[in-house]
Amino acid sequence: MSPIFAFQDQNAMQADTLIKRIGTKGKIVLTGDIEQIHAPYLDRDNNGLVYASHLLIDNPMVAQVHFTEDEVVRHPLVKMVAKRQKAENSQKTNSSST
Repeated sequence: MSPIFAFQDQNAMQADTLIKRIGTKGKIVLTGDIEQIHAPYLDRDNNGLVYASHLLIDNPMVAQVHFTEDEVVRHPLVKMVAKRQKAENSQKTNSSST
């Protein structure tokens, strides 16, 4: 099994390439957090994790697990940073739509 971490920092083409490289008996685990995107050209709606999730939804060979904010265990500092990033991203989204 090959885990691929921070899949939200891949673009759709990279995600597609990785998914298509699974061997006949291969297994992969894609992980990520769409609240923590570090690539400047990606966002909540346009990233490898969302692309793969939509591509593979309702496939009997695939399991998707989504955690709520309360289920994710993080260091208090990481929680604070993620909360600030989320607030900043929300402000940017609100100011660009007006």
